[in-house]
Amino acid sequence: MRRHACEVYLEKVFDFSAQVQALPEARQSPRHPWPKIFHAVFLGAACQFPTLHRLEAECRTGVLATRLGPLSEDTIGYALAR
Repeated sequence: MRRHACEVYLEKVFDFSAQVQALPEARQSPRHPWPKIFHAVFLGAACQFPTLHRLEAECRTGVLATRLGPLSEDTIGYALAR
């Protein structure tokens, strides 16, 4: 999968993936790792998806399906609350 120029820039300048991996995880035995949730929310904001429902749809069958895979809005909301 080819990365977007914005992602390449973030990685080169900010070492983005290492920064995301360093974020603390407060959930116990999560089904989806925190970096996956963070990337979904970050890319959803970059794509200007207005709601978690739209983000869930894009992760299931849209532009984020191949990059991240399915995520429910409940999973995203729960992870962000923790």
